[in-house]
Amino acid sequence: MNGYKYAENIRVAHKDDLVVLASEESKSWVKISKECFKILNIVIEMNLIHSEILKIFELEEDRIYFDNLIQKLYDIDIITDKNYIKAKNIDNIYLVLTDRCNLSCTHCCANASGLNSNDELSTKEIYEIIDKVLKLDPEIITISGGEPLVIDDIWSIMEHLKSKFQGKVNLMTNGLLIDESNIQDIIKYFNNISISLDGIDEESCKIIRGNNVFKNIMKKIELLKANNFNNISTSAVLPNNEKIYQEFEKLNNDLGTEAMIRHFSYKGRAGFNYKKIEKQMNEYLKSRNMEENYILDWKKYIPDDKKYVMPGSCEGCESTLSIASNGDIYPCNLLMDSSYSIGNILEIDNIETYINNISKDSNEGYKTFIDLKQCNNEVCSNCSVKAFCWSCPAECDDLLSRKDIFTERCEQTKERLTSIVWG
Repeated sequence: MNGYKYAENIRVAHKDDLVVLASEESKSWVKISKECFKILNIVIEMNLIHSEILKIFELEEDRIYFDNLIQKLYDIDIITDKNYIKAKNIDNIYLVLTDRCNLSCTHCCANASGLNSNDELSTKEIYEIIDKVLKLDPEIITISGGEPLVIDDIWSIMEHLKSKFQGKVNLMTNGLLIDESNIQDIIKYFNNISISLDGIDEESCKIIRGNNVFKNIMKKIELLKANNFNNISTSAVLPNNEKIYQEFEKLNNDLGTEAMIRHFSYKGRAGFNYKKIEKQMNEYLKSRNMEENYILDWKKYIPDDKKYVMPGSCEGCESTLSIASNGDIYPCNLLMDSSYSIGNILEIDNIETYINNISKDSNEGYKTFIDLKQCNNEVCSNCSVKAFCWSCPAECDDLLSRKDIFTERCEQTKERLTSIVWG
């Protein structure tokens, strides 16, 4: 028999004489004394089995406490069997086929290029990438960009994919290139479509997407619906006001689509334009006699009740991967900076073995990603609430290079979280 080890995806935080152990898997956490944490580390390092651990305690109450503690830590995926190896089941894959786009949105975190730029991959190389990712046996493949419908060979590529893949294929698009000439191809090749809308009317949409985009998207949705394509969602970064969120929900209810409200990201063009965007959004709110606000209010995402406070989590490299327009592999579509690249799929012979064997010791990009997840950066490493502060590591990555915004967010959330977690 073997002893225990800490599960891969756990978070650890310290304050005074207490330690928090939190699990990404179960979303559960426990608070124990530093003395108990020290003992736990020792028995794990000694590779003691459960009965051997209990024998080291002289007092019955200590044996009962550690018996219950170890069982609880095991049940909530903080510790696991020493020899347990968690398989990576990649269910969702994002394929970024191009960085080119027919729009130039002011908040584009991908910093998409214009139509006159060149794609990095040939159609033949895209076929090769598709053949390799299918060996991971995903359930869902999402086609993204840029704007994927600008690709000349898009329908040849989709035919290659659908001829070999029986799972769901989703499309992320700005919707403007959907028309009568390709509507039947849309219906044939895609199960779901997500359209970036970023507004509730023409005035709010044009802040980010430009003039006449809103009304044109409405026409595209009408065309899809007229052809009995109903699996449609619209996503939006909106002016920060609860009434606007409610109007966006109502708009989608009226359209028969699903609403997806997204956080504002400071990456790409948004990093240069966020002050202008915030000003224009507040001018829009003022014109409608609504309360003006910051572009993003972090405090409202922090619950008041301890039972709703959960550790951050991320499925990157566990159930999700993103393939960039040059073949580079990333944990997810929100973390596509070169520092998080775990390799190039065109240079990997056996992608399944490669992903399952990846580790912090063998892959620098993966180590950088894990360090981000566990908040092992200079600013957050000693924070007592780092296990709970970021619901998604991409949020942290988004702000690390923007000290003023990072500090503002920290001030809004740390005091409140500290009171809830440690109070």
